[in-house]
This record gives sequence, structure tokens and C-alpha cells, in this order.
Amino acid sequence: MRVVRTALTLGFLALPALAGAQSGLVPPPSWAAGDLVCAPFLTYALPNDSLRVIGSEDTVVKQMMGPGDTIVVSGGSQQGLQAGQEFFVRRLVRSYGELGPSRTSPLSVHTAAHIRIVGVGAEVSTATVTSACEGILLDDYLEPYDAPVVAETPIDGEPQFGGYGRVLVGDQSRLTGGTGDFMMIDLGSDHGIRRGQLFSVFRDKLDGAGPLVEIGTVEAVSVRPNSSTVQIRSARDAVRQDDLVAIRR
Repeated sequence: MRVVRTALTLGFLALPALAGAQSGLVPPPSWAAGDLVCAPFLTYALPNDSLRVIGSEDTVVKQMMGPGDTIVVSGGSQQGLQAGQEFFVRRLVRSYGELGPSRTSPLSVHTAAHIRIVGVGAEVSTATVTSACEGILLDDYLEPYDAPVVAETPIDGEPQFGGYGRVLVGDQSRLTGGTGDFMMIDLGSDHGIRRGQLFSVFRDKLDGAGPLVEIGTVEAVSVRPNSSTVQIRSARDAVRQDDLVAIRR
């Protein structure tokens, strides 16, 4: 299949050419850390949602909370919570009629915030918002916080044609994304993908008849067995669902 190649202007991270191997994981620069905390991912199984947001300490009932609010969560010392523990606040994103999560129907997980436990009772606790991606909703669930890390040296090279992966979906079921946005792809650690791996994004303009046109470059920032979250580093058109991704090495 004929491939149309275009020159790429890389985005806001400097990407060394032909970096052959990953040299380790390091904390991200401060300007990128907030975005990475908010990165979405796909899940193939229901999460452990025993810890949930059940309200706030405000004098009125709030459906949405954020920085400045004291959050009340449904767990306390009897569930092993302690002051100082940190959590992500997350929710499953379901489109109308969507099943799952299951092996064949993964769902997108949206991160709303990063919180810290400040007060612990027997069965409920309170928390402050360390950073917010958007509003925290009643019934959002908690997962232990894991500080983001990035590849010290991105894994780069020439795109390998054949055996392509595909772009699946973006945060909150978005079907397109631009530079700096996160999307999910159907390649993960079971396919040899590691954090920091770069991909070229191609689009088949004629549904199998070619040519493939290069759209941009994405980098794996979070890797799970069957999927990865990638951040768009450069794009000359919107990256969209079903675009092809070719590993670079």
C-alpha cells in the first residue's frame, strides 16, 4: 500500500530522534503533571467502587464539588482509611445503550480529581481536593493515588508498517482529539508497548484502497495489558476514532 509521508513538527515535548531503549521512568515536569493526573484509560472489568463520594460538609446539598470543598467519602477507619492517604476520584463513562465493561466492551474511565483524606471516622471520612480535572460528582468512586511518571527517554524511530493498532476513543467518549489531548489505543503491554513509546498516526482515506496519510505523532503515557492511553504530541488534522497507529522504533 502506498504511503504518503509528511514532515512532522513535534509538539511541546522535545523528542530525541531514534532513542533505541527506555532508560527509566521519572516524575513529569510540573507543567505536565496536572494533565497526566487527569489522563483517562480503558477498563475491561468493574472497578472496586466500595469507596465513594457521598457529599460535602457544605450547609447545602451539592451535586458537584471542587477545590475549596470538604468532600465526604463512604469509608473510615473500619475500612482501613487513614489521614494523609491520597486517592483519585473517578467515574465510568457510558454512552447510551453501551454494555460492559467486559472483555469485548471496555469502558472509558474519567478522572475527576485527586484528593487527600484529612479526617477519619469509623465509617465516613473527609477529604480536601488536591487538584481537580473537573467537577466531582456524587457517587464518583475512589482509587488509590499513584503519582504520574513519564519515560525519561521516549522510545522513537521509524514507523513500522503492518500490524497497526487503532485509535479507540478519547476522554468521556470523545471521538476526536488535537495536540495535547489524550486518546486510547488497542495496543498495550501484552503487545510489547511500554510507557514512552511513540507512534505515528495514519488514516486510510479510501477504506483499504489507500493511500495512508500521516496525521501526527502520539506517545504512550499509561499502559495496561490490552490498551494504552496516548497523548497527542503533534497533529496536522484531528486524530479520530479508527485512525491507525504504527509503532516507531
